[in-house]
Amino acid sequence: MSFLKVEFYRMLVSRTFWLSVAGIFAVLLMVDYIAPNGEDLVFQYHIDKYYTLFIAVFAFSNLAYAQSLREDDEHKYWQCIMVRGRWKGYIRARIIMCFLSGVISLVLAHILYFLVVMLQKPLLLEGGQSLSMSEYSSFYSVIENGHAFLYLVLLSVWLGLFGGVIALFSMYLTVIAGNRMFSVCIPLAGYYFLSEYVGKIAENTVFFNLNAIYFYARKAFENTWLSIGYTLGLTCLFCWILGMLMARRMSRRMKGEIV
Repeated sequence: MSFLKVEFYRMLVSRTFWLSVAGIFAVLLMVDYIAPNGEDLVFQYHIDKYYTLFIAVFAFSNLAYAQSLREDDEHKYWQCIMVRGRWKGYIRARIIMCFLSGVISLVLAHILYFLVVMLQKPLLLEGGQSLSMSEYSSFYSVIENGHAFLYLVLLSVWLGLFGGVIALFSMYLTVIAGNRMFSVCIPLAGYYFLSEYVGKIAENTVFFNLNAIYFYARKAFENTWLSIGYTLGLTCLFCWILGMLMARRMSRRMKGEIV
């Protein structure tokens, strides 16, 4: 766990991490500015996520940590790890923290955004449209019981799960390509392709609709807990695939193999 603690501390004290949080917050405010004025915060947040500019939050969440492997490669930091013979722990900690950085940066920025917008409009209006818009969400019972702020935080966590997956994909691209701009742009382009084309093919099927699953926490099954488990399982699958690819690539490079 020592590597994980070190990497967690490195992320928290990193100026890049806090700049990524500020960047996500700025994107949320810009989307809020150009979007129609919603009756309450819950309704406003649902509207905001329909705008293409909204996906720019993932570009900033990538900055939180996804470039750290490239930086270590440039400074040859992992040569010290190889001397100690603990490269597996190093790789594991990097993969875990890359995912967590995507989640944490998005959640923190969202909480700040919610608190700011709450100064301008009510959190949830009784008899408004927000409840009907949230009806198919896995967290509908939360907002139905009057916990609107918790509902919004849970939605941001769900979005953060996808942000963590994109951050891992971005980190993997830095390992194989070494181009920072490429590693930021390609995951966003890939997401846009999946949401526009695969989403349309599976328009009536929530299972493959990433927008529905992560952006709106739509239930894939009638059972709420089964739907939550499906999303978490899908996220774990994405992380496992990317983690295995990244670990294999990094271990070969750290051992000095020609790739």
